[in-house]
Amino acid sequence: MSKAALRMVFPVVVLFAYSVDSQALCIGQQLAGMRQALITTIQHAEAGQSEYQYRLAQMYRDGQCVTRNKEQAAYWYRQAALNGHVEAQYRIAVIYLNGYGVQADNALAEYWLEEAVKSGHAGAKGFLAYLKEVGFDDEYC
Repeated sequence: MSKAALRMVFPVVVLFAYSVDSQALCIGQQLAGMRQALITTIQHAEAGQSEYQYRLAQMYRDGQCVTRNKEQAAYWYRQAALNGHVEAQYRIAVIYLNGYGVQADNALAEYWLEEAVKSGHAGAKGFLAYLKEVGFDDEYC
């Protein structure tokens, strides 16, 4: 290859190598940030903060930053519900209704729907009335 051709190619190769290194650095920083966010979420969830318990439940449900795990999702929804998180109260009711990561339990589903209604969940009242009318025997989610 001639010197003139090398002068034209060399800057492109250097720029490409810099771009690849920058992307790798960016991905590494993003992963480090995600890892730190997960650690923070777990710490706050274990400390009893319902919003973080709810977020951790969603992460386990969706397999986001953690391996998807129905049992862990149900556990953290239940913890958040016990700490008064309205949406978690509704979600744990549906989980008990369907047996998602727990043994299906209609009595617990009804209890948590009633709690969600008391806490002001928008859809819980109508859903509870519907279930009382048609029964708790079908899968709803």
